[in-house]
Amino acid sequence: MVTPLLNALTLPTLITILLIFSVSIAQLTEARPQRKEPVQLDENKWTKLLEGEWMFSLHAPWCPACKKLEPEWRKFAEWSDDLNINVASADVTTNPALSGRFMVRGLPTIYHVKDGVFRVYNGPREQTALINFIEEQGWKAVEPVSRWLAPNTLQMSFLAYSFRISMTLRDIHNHMVEQVGLPYYVSYLIFALCTVTIGTLLGLVIIFIIDLLCPTRFPNSAATQDVRPKSANKKKDAKPTDSDLDDQPAETKSDSSVRRRQKN
Repeated sequence: MVTPLLNALTLPTLITILLIFSVSIAQLTEARPQRKEPVQLDENKWTKLLEGEWMFSLHAPWCPACKKLEPEWRKFAEWSDDLNINVASADVTTNPALSGRFMVRGLPTIYHVKDGVFRVYNGPREQTALINFIEEQGWKAVEPVSRWLAPNTLQMSFLAYSFRISMTLRDIHNHMVEQVGLPYYVSYLIFALCTVTIGTLLGLVIIFIIDLLCPTRFPNSAATQDVRPKSANKKKDAKPTDSDLDDQPAETKSDSSVRRRQKN
């Protein structure tokens, strides 16, 4: 029965059937929703967190707890469109400034961010718990991060730059020891000399700026010359006091007799 049907089909008919089958497969593939991955943020893109609602994790590849969280975090990211949020993550080993900006004390660290207000998430790290945290608005029961410690403040930006500088200095130290071949103490000595030199130059610059803003005022020499004679004249015109008379030595009888003879 099958053989007569195959013989009855012509070549154009077979080509048409194959084309229809290919188009159907392509449409099914396009209709399938693509798997959504967490948004990868870095030191230059972290400001995206300030708009909208986000769940943000900071992790490191060497951290066992971070490796355990990774599959659950990916599953959670697939629900981001249904929950109307954004799910993001960042690697602190390649972005050391973020560990300072977000005050990372342990890994992984998870933040809930809504309209620039940061909250630390300390709940379970399974997909269902994360979804319930958003659906039930569990973040409302969490105390927001203090304004002084918020990642978007000036002081935390300064701390982030400090972390970046420290990591840069560490890379320079490793390069001098491992690539150049300098001993450890020589590398430390170079850093010490650079620190002293930079500190001295900064001190001189600060003193120069202070002198420009608040110059030292010396007393006028003409005014001092006018004051000194007046004080001297006052001392000359002043009458002797009782204390001055008491300080003078008493006149003896022999002194008075000598004076009488001289007058005679």
